[in-house]
Amino acid sequence: MPMSMLHEQNPQGTETHATARGRLLFRIVLSAWILLCLGICIRAAIWPHRNAVYPAFSDAGRCWVQSADNYDTHFWALGIDQFRYSPIVTVFFVPFGLLPDSLGGVLWRLINTAVLFAGVVVYCRAAWPGPNRIGLGAAAAIGALLMPLSLSSLQNGQANPLVIGMLLLAVAATLHGRWNWAALMLAAPIYFKIYPVAVALLLLLIYPRPLGWRLFALMVLGILLPFAAQDIGYVSRQYDQWIGRLLHDDRSVNVFADSYRDLWLLLRIAGLPISRASYLLLQAVAAAAIAGIIVVGRCRRWPTRELLHTALDLGCCWMVLLGPATENCTVILIAPTFALAVWQAFAEPRPLWTRVLLAGIVCIFVASAVITSLPGGRNWAYPLNPLATLLLAVERVLHLDTATVRMLHATDIWSEPAQAA
Repeated sequence: MPMSMLHEQNPQGTETHATARGRLLFRIVLSAWILLCLGICIRAAIWPHRNAVYPAFSDAGRCWVQSADNYDTHFWALGIDQFRYSPIVTVFFVPFGLLPDSLGGVLWRLINTAVLFAGVVVYCRAAWPGPNRIGLGAAAAIGALLMPLSLSSLQNGQANPLVIGMLLLAVAATLHGRWNWAALMLAAPIYFKIYPVAVALLLLLIYPRPLGWRLFALMVLGILLPFAAQDIGYVSRQYDQWIGRLLHDDRSVNVFADSYRDLWLLLRIAGLPISRASYLLLQAVAAAAIAGIIVVGRCRRWPTRELLHTALDLGCCWMVLLGPATENCTVILIAPTFALAVWQAFAEPRPLWTRVLLAGIVCIFVASAVITSLPGGRNWAYPLNPLATLLLAVERVLHLDTATVRMLHATDIWSEPAQAA
């Protein structure tokens, strides 16, 4: 174990100074996050419609109450973003539609922030790396590394912090056999974004019986519940329009600055001759390869925590790099993976190439956050996030071939997968 970790864990003798330094760093990062969140809330209260997607959410709630169409073109007249979420999510936003946007926007961001940090804390303590492997200094480092990938989503009111926070809670609940909570924490992100089903399917490969029927029941409930909250004809029309919007919302051929920030964008920039059909095949092959890794790990009885950690990491990398709708704000879905990978690389014995690669990824993500915040910056920083995500995905795959898994497999500190009834 590295000396830095020993210093944080042992309060005796010469370790006191290192422990105090870790506590100071933790307080600095915590204070920075509090100030940033306070600034975000103040901005949302004063300018609720400026660079924000929340007005589309509150408008959806109002449309539901008034039996008005959510998925037509009325958003153009209101000057807000188009609403892309399912009818069950619309029902969720009904209470927000009753509030002024200046108040509802603040409340929505506070909920997102709370779920995000609850997910990170619970995941780090209950799932990976565990309370015995992380001290205040490490917590400060992880908290700081979360910033460049998280602030954009928190500021404009995206649902992404809620999504990744719930996925983290789902993995922690799965590890400890809390199947009802795990299924709920998986179903809710799917209601919002659909593509978090990628992580859900990977967890189902590990625990098919206890998770499968619960998640299926919640998905069916989520589809049927809107019919109990409005006229059947109206809800049916909303489902039809929602599916139509998803099928026709394609930015894959837009100019680079207005395209999704994914692998397809990098391939277009590189001028590689690949058709859209070939790219869809690439998405499927990558998903199958990740599933294969999880199946192999399950068959070889990888330690449960490492297996679940791998499923979350690779699933989130797939969603951001190869998912159907990746924007700059979507990179928050890999923020915990990124932060924990960097922390592990510098807190434990790791090859030099790993540290150099992750340091480069840090620089790219930070540069992207800084450049995008400048006037017109998003028009020429568009390749940075997908490039950094690609490098992170490569590092996570190569990480599986290191001695880490073999070392953990040989120890008793990780529990084996529970045998579900």
